[in-house]
Amino acid sequence: MITHYLKISFRNMWKYKNQTLISVIGLAVGFTCFALAMLWIRYEMTFDSFHKNAKQMYVVYRPDSFDPTGYSRGTVNALASYLKETFPEVNIAIPLIPTYS
Repeated sequence: MITHYLKISFRNMWKYKNQTLISVIGLAVGFTCFALAMLWIRYEMTFDSFHKNAKQMYVVYRPDSFDPTGYSRGTVNALASYLKETFPEVNIAIPLIPTYS
């Protein structure tokens, strides 16, 4: 029975060559885009995993009208000391000043 189904499917693929070609190319492009997206997501999720306490690290964003995304990672020096004094669970806090080239 399976040989009959395979024979019919190959006949249909041979009969409708253009549609088969478009479908195969579309499927290949879709799988490629999916694979590239998964690689990019994996990279974004593990960019700081080499640190010893990576699960305890956080980045503070602040609103910024000049940044295209609307938020900036850059913080002022006073924020680091404020977080360390106000919240006892914060062990280490450092200001992050991004450099734009």
